[in-house]
Amino acid sequence: MQAGQPLHGKLINCRKLKNKKLGLRIVFRQDKNYIRIINIVTIGERRRNKVYKEAEKRLEKD
Repeated sequence: MQAGQPLHGKLINCRKLKNKKLGLRIVFRQDKNYIRIINIVTIGERRRNKVYKEAEKRLEKD
């Protein structure tokens, strides 16, 4: 079972959930096909792709 929508590029192994009302995105990695363990990479606004850029930076350190 997969949660969220898949991402691409440097975040190909990540997925996103979004809250349009608050303008927030949650970028996460899911453990295999289970939703039991989710590694949240970042939470933030989409404005100027800020949340995705921060996720890429954090994953580079990983």
